[in-house]
Amino acid sequence: MEQCQADRAVWFSELDDQSAIDGESFHTLDQRVVEMEQCEQVDSHNKASYYVVAGGTRGKQATRMGHFLSRHNLYDQFSAEDAAGKR
Repeated sequence: MEQCQADRAVWFSELDDQSAIDGESFHTLDQRVVEMEQCEQVDSHNKASYYVVAGGTRGKQATRMGHFLSRHNLYDQFSAEDAAGKR
């Protein structure tokens, strides 16, 4: 539980520091989300704060994916397929 709380504090502060997030791989961010979800179970008193960190991290990942779509000119294709119900 102590490790959960320590990681949560560091990773929460990094959500506002784009350079810290940019320095981490997409896979590492995935691992953070998994850890925060596990921490919700073992430290239920602080469940909401783990949820915030996991959600913020997923938001950063979504932004990266959006940038990827734009860089590779795939945003219009994604948007058209989504509008057509391909999910």
